[in-house]
Amino acid sequence: MWSTIRRTATFMRARQAAAMRLARTSILALIGAAVLQIAVGCAGSGEAAAADATPPPLTVYPPQVFSTGKPGQLGLYIEGEDWHVLVDMPGFEHIEERFISASQFSLMHNDTSGGTATIFAERIDGANSEESCRRHYARGVQEGRDRTASFVGDKGKVGEVAEIEAHGKTLLMYDWSISEFGPQKVKFWRRTMYWYPYYRGFCFDFHFSVASAAAQDDVLKAFNSVTYVAHKPIEDIDRLFYFFDWLRIRLRVPIDWQYGYVPPPPGGTGEIGLRPSSGLEFSFFVKPLRIPETAQSADAKAILEEIRRFQAARGDSVSPVQKLCTPNTCVYYSDLTASNYDSSNPRRFPYGRIGFARFGDVVLRIDLLYHDSSKGAAERMTSALSWAKILDLAAARKAATQRRSKSAE
Repeated sequence: MWSTIRRTATFMRARQAAAMRLARTSILALIGAAVLQIAVGCAGSGEAAAADATPPPLTVYPPQVFSTGKPGQLGLYIEGEDWHVLVDMPGFEHIEERFISASQFSLMHNDTSGGTATIFAERIDGANSEESCRRHYARGVQEGRDRTASFVGDKGKVGEVAEIEAHGKTLLMYDWSISEFGPQKVKFWRRTMYWYPYYRGFCFDFHFSVASAAAQDDVLKAFNSVTYVAHKPIEDIDRLFYFFDWLRIRLRVPIDWQYGYVPPPPGGTGEIGLRPSSGLEFSFFVKPLRIPETAQSADAKAILEEIRRFQAARGDSVSPVQKLCTPNTCVYYSDLTASNYDSSNPRRFPYGRIGFARFGDVVLRIDLLYHDSSKGAAERMTSALSWAKILDLAAARKAATQRRSKSAE
């Protein structure tokens, strides 16, 4: 599939090659020779690969989340299923941290209540009810309680795991506290709550940590709001693209868009390709680029200006650099109309868009190839880039290790 989509980029790749060489020599080498090549031999793609495994170039795990447009409502979808789940979680926002399992939907935090939430779903052999799901996970809850007790030690107290009936649901929970926590030596208290509903072959794991009785009431309201909907969602989905063992890219795109890894030419780096569910109305490409430490002041807009001027000199109709900004980042992009468009060739496109957006020490480049009929899709993709989230997986692992070491002290 992706051999075809790769060929669709030919006209832009050929025209941009010289421009990229020019940009490398003139502007701090943000891209090209100064771009660090992505290591393939690192351990563990995403959160689920074995420690000695070579990660695939692109991984997307089945659990996906989406926004319904209703404030505070979260949608849960498992790739390949014909149903989805809705849950009301007002105040909770995604945290861009490592997941602990390929079955994980999300890691979220509520700044107002101080609570955290994680949600998982997986098929469990022999499980066919909420009770059987709860029995399966009970041992893990006990182990989690014991690890908490080891962490707390003589600094506080950890209660036993209890099975509680609340609002017609059976929950597992335990409390723990530290009498003098942190530099301010304040009393720290948490209640850890688990609920394990079953639906269509999947055991769900709703895991909340709360800091007050009021926050517990909010969690119970969230549990009561869970609704199972017997069709695929129609909203845009948050795809989490694991790019080698380097980045996790959160990109909100239509659920029916196909995606895949597009291998690089010799000496280059690969990219993520996206196209419609059928046909070839557009081909979009997302390429992550790392900014070297010696080029922290590099300007993506200036790089784009160089490319734009070069392509204009070749006869393409190229727009001035435009900008789309959100509270998240700014996307700088330029549109072009190909001078050598061949309408008889289905792998050629009359229009293109080149764009860059910076996320810390990473730049995402987009190359969008489209027809008149898919101009809206190009606008949608540009907007999606402006809201993208990036997680450096190696940095996240290092931070997690440091937190564990500090906790053990």
